[in-house]
Amino acid sequence: GEVVTRFPPEPNGYLHIGHAKAAIVDFEYAKKYDGKFILRFDDTNPENAKHEFYKAQKEDLKWLGITWDDEYNTSDNLNKHYDLAEQLIKQGDAYVCKCSSEAFKEHRSKGTECDCRNNSPDENKSLWNEMQSTLNNASLKLKGDMKSVNTAMRDPTLFRVINKRHPIQNDRYRVWPTYDFAGAVEDSLSGVTHPFRTKEYELRDEVYFKLLDLLNLRKPHLLEFARLSIGGMPVSKRKIKPLIDNGTV
Repeated sequence: GEVVTRFPPEPNGYLHIGHAKAAIVDFEYAKKYDGKFILRFDDTNPENAKHEFYKAQKEDLKWLGITWDDEYNTSDNLNKHYDLAEQLIKQGDAYVCKCSSEAFKEHRSKGTECDCRNNSPDENKSLWNEMQSTLNNASLKLKGDMKSVNTAMRDPTLFRVINKRHPIQNDRYRVWPTYDFAGAVEDSLSGVTHPFRTKEYELRDEVYFKLLDLLNLRKPHLLEFARLSIGGMPVSKRKIKPLIDNGTV
């Protein structure tokens, strides 16, 4: 009765067989241990999120025989995410970067620090406030280790500006957390004990636990399983959506 798992789809497309595998693993582990299973819509990128996908994904999960004990949207918790971002800024563990994505990619590749990294916490707080209103070409980054052999730790982006209307939050927010930030924070705050992620996120585990350490949040027992691939068949929302849109499938 103490195991808590979650299935966190992004409502930006229709579920495919890879999601089915992930959802069943999450659901069956909770069921096996008489625990709790949470459906969490990770809707922190308004670019592709649509109302129809929240509904379609729930219908498909029910078709698979999956039921859930709790359901919520990550976007509903953005104010809490902002509080935690400001905590990191105040502690000197995060900074606002105004470098172009190309310039920062170069820094990351070479393992060098950009000038923005030297901002004071007060300067970062002021720039963070500007991001909420007028500043567009900026992001909040974790002060990681630009020399780390794990390139995921080279100052990953935590928040970015996306000027797009959200299907649920409308125009309430313009600064949105990345998967690195939202995933770690939501797993901890929602009481998840055993979050499952696919193998391609394994390098990002260090970022996950670093964030929880810096924020003094509870650390779940993170587990990985393999991605599901089928030879000759696309298993990716990004590749499947155009096939659906143009009537191929």
